[in-house]
Amino acid sequence: MFGSSSGMEGWMAREPITALVMGPGRWEWSSLTRVRDHWSVAGKGVLDFPPGTADDPAERIRRLRAAVPGGIGRLVLGVPSDQMLLRVIRIPVTADDELPGVVRLQVDKFSPFPADTMSIAYEVLQRGAGESVVLIAGARDEDLNAFAGPLRTAGLTPDRLDLNLLAWWHVYRLSGKPQPAGRQVFLHLSDSQVEMVIQEDGVPVVFRRLDVVASGEPDPWVDDLVQDIQHILLSIELERGATGRLSAVVWTDAEVPALESRLKDLFPHGVQWEKGDEQSTVSQGLALRAVEPAAVSMDLTPPAWRTAGEQVLFRRRMILASVAVVVVWLGLLVGPYGGVWLQRALLKQLETRHAAVRDPALEVRDNRRRVSVIRRYLDNRLSSLECLREVSERMPAGVSLGQFIYRKGESLRLSGDAQTVEQVYDFKRSLDASEWLRESSLTGPSYDARKKLHTFEIDILLPGEAE
Repeated sequence: MFGSSSGMEGWMAREPITALVMGPGRWEWSSLTRVRDHWSVAGKGVLDFPPGTADDPAERIRRLRAAVPGGIGRLVLGVPSDQMLLRVIRIPVTADDELPGVVRLQVDKFSPFPADTMSIAYEVLQRGAGESVVLIAGARDEDLNAFAGPLRTAGLTPDRLDLNLLAWWHVYRLSGKPQPAGRQVFLHLSDSQVEMVIQEDGVPVVFRRLDVVASGEPDPWVDDLVQDIQHILLSIELERGATGRLSAVVWTDAEVPALESRLKDLFPHGVQWEKGDEQSTVSQGLALRAVEPAAVSMDLTPPAWRTAGEQVLFRRRMILASVAVVVVWLGLLVGPYGGVWLQRALLKQLETRHAAVRDPALEVRDNRRRVSVIRRYLDNRLSSLECLREVSERMPAGVSLGQFIYRKGESLRLSGDAQTVEQVYDFKRSLDASEWLRESSLTGPSYDARKKLHTFEIDILLPGEAE
């Protein structure tokens, strides 16, 4: 379940490293080779696959092998962030051997998928005197198998799975341009997605892919992008407080005047625009992260892939053993006993094949049940901020709230007081008219002689829990 890069140190000194970014219609790669006591760039390039050409993984791998000087060596494959669950957490300083257990507990809290069906990795972003900042990444094994399946089927299994978002951030951080103080937002715009990193006093606190496609007419997607940024900044401000310096860096090759104007109003301390070769930067970052194992630990390679070579060797040995059994059986002419022996061996092979396909079949059976869970997880209408906005808009004059207790995906409890009983009932009727806060129950009102007010409690069941 957990990935680790500790196994990479053994092969880094012996073989070249090739990092690969697979995009729609093109592959970008960067290759590093060891020269004495340091690594140097052996080459980088782009393989284009125009629309209408055959989608043959074997042919694409043949072209990649021909393009990389000195051979592919060990392969680092970049995974797009749209297949990831990402979360930055702060935990007390923990021993390295206890971190996997802590990460497992955190994943159980925010992941809609069972942990045993996922590949989970983590990376320590900062170790302080009293706490550590840790980035957790998780992806379903099913998604990773579908993403890298064509490579593995064609005989090229990646030795490491890293995140494209982290690779881009790694290269930009090495440039020394991020500000060491204040809150700084980094936006990475491409034709297919928008990715965001937010750092606080030099330490990342958010890694996220935004559901905005930065292409087509600018007005619709610029409005969506700015609104998403505002919501995220508001959430961070509620959690961490206001900051004295708020700035942004935008990485894009396209000029978007509408976005420039909107971001100037949003970030009072300036917006910096960067241009560059996006894909080669990402592939270069993947390769550089692979040769820094002391500082980097993120590796989402499923454990089953790590044992693929051992399984191939095991199967070869089984074939040789089967041949030897047949030869011995024929040589000794022990027909009945040899027949039983051979049948047992065949039965064992069939049982092994059955065990290999059983778990994927069970995962497919569970997909329908998980769809509703995923939809609720991605429904921003039921976030704490949206609930607070809805309650505030429907609260009549004369009513004040003392408590607002939100349980994600479960319930919402409100408690407060009002000047008159009728104000409480007006508040209850207003909530009943809401599209998704109408399942509520009222406790009270009761008169508080000390406050000379009518107190009440309202419990609201958030939708979706009856499924």
